[in-house]
Amino acid sequence: MRILPTLFITLITAGLGFLAVMHQLNGNLHFIFGAPPLKNGETIYQFDPTNVGSIHILNNDGTRGKIVKAGGSWLIKEPWDDYADARTVRSLIDFSARLQIEDVIKREDVENLTEFGLKKDKIEVELFDKQGDSLCHFKMGRYTSWRGFDPNYKSEDPTKPPPSFPTLIIQPAEENQEAYLYVCSDFANPNLRTVKIRDLFSSGLRLFRDHRVFYNSPAFAGEITFREENSEITIKRKALSETDEWAIAKPYELASSPETINKIIGGLAALQANAVLDESALALPDPLPDNINFTISVRYILPDGSLSRPITAIFYPPENDQASTIPVIILEAPDKKRSAVLLVPRGPGTVLDNIPRSVNLIRSRTMTSLQVSQVESVKISDFTGREADLTLEMNPHERARRWYARVGHDELSTSGRPDYDGPANIFQINEL
Repeated sequence: MRILPTLFITLITAGLGFLAVMHQLNGNLHFIFGAPPLKNGETIYQFDPTNVGSIHILNNDGTRGKIVKAGGSWLIKEPWDDYADARTVRSLIDFSARLQIEDVIKREDVENLTEFGLKKDKIEVELFDKQGDSLCHFKMGRYTSWRGFDPNYKSEDPTKPPPSFPTLIIQPAEENQEAYLYVCSDFANPNLRTVKIRDLFSSGLRLFRDHRVFYNSPAFAGEITFREENSEITIKRKALSETDEWAIAKPYELASSPETINKIIGGLAALQANAVLDESALALPDPLPDNINFTISVRYILPDGSLSRPITAIFYPPENDQASTIPVIILEAPDKKRSAVLLVPRGPGTVLDNIPRSVNLIRSRTMTSLQVSQVESVKISDFTGREADLTLEMNPHERARRWYARVGHDELSTSGRPDYDGPANIFQINEL
C-alpha cells in the first residue's frame, strides 16, 4: 500500500514536468486546455499583409480557389489559370488582417451553426506566408445587425459621428480557437472595395479573376501602338521622367498633345471587361486582319531602360449592331496568350469610346514641336528692328545656369552696345 502514494506523487510530478516542457516549447498550454477567448477591441490575427504569398478559399457554392503571388503578380490557379484581380486579393488580405472583435460568443452556447451562417453558407479562407506557413484560417458566417466603428478614424469635425461598418460572424478554424465565435467589423478600404466582403465571393469567385485589359499599368509604358485596317499610329517616349515627353513616331514624327496622352494612358488603365470567359465559352476566329477590328499594343519601360515585348489587346467586331460588348483577347507573346476572352463595353460614353485613336486627335495643336528642356537660346525681333537675344548661361556666382537677355535697336543704340544686357525675367521666360 505504501507504493500507491509514491506512484501517485510520481505521476503528478511527471505530469507537471510534461506541462512545464510543453509550456516552454509552445509558450502556452492552449492545445491541452483550449485557448481563452480574445477580448473586445482586439484583432483575431496579427500578421504583416505584405508577407502573404498564397490564399486558399472554399466558397459557399463549393468552388475552391487557389491564389498565389509570383514575380510580383497575383495569379489565380483554381478554378482557372489566369491573372487574379490584385485589388480584390488585397481587399481580402486587408479584411483578414483587420478582424476587430466587437463581441464574443461561446461555441457551446450555439445550438445550430446554420443560424450563424456557418454551415452551407459559410466561406472558408486560409492565408499562407511566402514560406507556405499558415497565417490565418477562419470561417466567415452571416452578417449581424451590430455596427462597428474604426478606432483609428480621425475626424476633422468632432461633432460629426464616425462612419460605421457592418459586422459578421467569424469562427477561427485553428484547433485552439474553435471554441469561440466572434462578431467582427467588416472594415472596407474605399481605395480597394466599396462592397461588403461577402459580395466578393459571389458568382463562383469570378470577381477574383482580373477584368482589366492591361494587367500592368500603362503609366509605365514607353510605346503604345494602335493598328486598324489601313492605319498604324505609334507614340513613344524614351524614359519615365517628366522631361521625356511623348511624341508621335508613326506615321509621322510629330509632337503630341499632353492632354490627349493623359487621356490615352488613363483610358487604357481604366479599360476593363464586364465579364471574363474561358476560351471555350466563345468561338472566335483566328486573329487575322480580316477577322478583327483593331489592336492596341503596349510596351513597358524596363529597369535597364529597354522596352518589354508588346502586350497586345485584339478587339473583335461586335456580334451584331445591338451588342453592348466586344470580345477581346490578349497576346503576351507571339506564342503565348491569356487563357480568357474579355467582354469589353462599347458604344458612346464607354471607356473604350473615349480613348483617342487618330493622329489628328493625338498630335499637338501648337505651331512648333519643341522639347522645352532642350531650348538654350531664343532670338526675337519685331517690325521696328528691335531685337532680343535670350541665352541660357552659367552663372559663376550661383553655380547654375540662368537666362540672360540682350536687347538692342539699330537706331537707338548709337554706341553699338545693347540697350540692356543682364538677367532675364524668369517669369516672362516661362510664359514664352
